[in-house]
Amino acid sequence: MSSPNTESSTPNTQSSSPNTQSCASTPSPVSLADKRPIIISGPYADDTGRLVRRLKNAYPGIFSLPAMHTTRPQRPNETEGVSNFFVGMTQLAIMKSYGEFIHTDCSNGCWYGTSRTAVAKEMDKGLIPILDIGTSGIKRVQKTSKLHARYVRFRRSSFDGPSESYEDGDADDEESADEGEGDDASLVSTMVSSIASKLNDDQFISIVSDDIGDAYKQLEEFVFGSMYQGQ
Repeated sequence: MSSPNTESSTPNTQSSSPNTQSCASTPSPVSLADKRPIIISGPYADDTGRLVRRLKNAYPGIFSLPAMHTTRPQRPNETEGVSNFFVGMTQLAIMKSYGEFIHTDCSNGCWYGTSRTAVAKEMDKGLIPILDIGTSGIKRVQKTSKLHARYVRFRRSSFDGPSESYEDGDADDEESADEGEGDDASLVSTMVSSIASKLNDDQFISIVSDDIGDAYKQLEEFVFGSMYQGQ
């Protein structure tokens, strides 16, 4: 008498198999094989900012923007430690003297710095930190921070003159004078060549485009080229 029940349960077991197989064969949309931070720079902060936001929003739970330390006054709608840590100039200077920052920038009289601790915390969460820094900053970070990262340089093909609204707070006075005033196409080209010569193809890309959509596509292909496993 128990046989019909046993037999009737068989189709249920078999019918569940396709679902199990389907779940198992569905690839994860993104493989986190490459967790190196991504450092992006360009002559126009608005352009690089758009690329960073688009990448982060397109892949939630994959990328992050580490909270920065800043001497800028806290705004009413801001929460300490979410996007920024609000500090005085003395505290920021002390942290800088101890080498706690990967890089620092000055914009409109206010200082900003991304600390090694902030980047490490994001990586500990399994996230990929994205740093948006100045042109001379990318050279300085690559040269001195010993950060194992990937570097992206973006500019419009029409770019031919001074640009950035922030200063590289990590550069020496002489280096800053050389780079800050003459951030024109020829200097940028020389700087990019210098950086690229020291990095592998999967570590650096120079994107030149007047189309933000095209630039984003190149950025996406570069980022995910080494993150997908077997795809």
